[in-house]
Amino acid sequence: MAVQKELKLEEIVKPDYKLHIKEIHYMGSWRHTYFSVSFDEPGYFTDKAVKNVFAAFRKAIRAYRHSKRDGDSDRHAGVRTSGCDWVLTVDILAHFEDWLQITAPINTLMKEAAERWQERVNEQKRFDQPANHSLQVNFALQTFGLSSDATLIDVKKQYRTLVKQHHPDAGGDAEKFKKINNANEVLMQYFS
Repeated sequence: MAVQKELKLEEIVKPDYKLHIKEIHYMGSWRHTYFSVSFDEPGYFTDKAVKNVFAAFRKAIRAYRHSKRDGDSDRHAGVRTSGCDWVLTVDILAHFEDWLQITAPINTLMKEAAERWQERVNEQKRFDQPANHSLQVNFALQTFGLSSDATLIDVKKQYRTLVKQHHPDAGGDAEKFKKINNANEVLMQYFS
């Protein structure tokens, strides 16, 4: 079996052709910051020159990752370079900015992607807040199988019926039982 020679970053020649980025999305995690990068290369599957640029870029990233290990083998875990949608770290994107055709500096694009992600997170938090109480009440009524004109008596009656059916001690599903209890809390607040 032949041993593959490790490439050094300085041995890789940067192609003249720059890869076109269609969009960048932030993918935060508890340990690393990643970005999902979508390339807009219609010739990816048919144009041999474009395929060669992608192959050179993959080799350069592999060499860069190898040169930056410094004993931390998990430093770039999760980097994915296949197809036209890649997952890359901040330092890889910053280092290889000159390989990419982009509409603004890479740091600006990454910042905008992180801001879009934060807006989505904040929007989700607003949805989860009691300010959206009517949505929570409607969801709770659906969980109980009741219409929007249900009364407190209807809710209490249906709660007792559902608890008997889904209580874990009676062989019911624990997750379904939790949903029923959460829905009951929302409805009791609504009717109080």
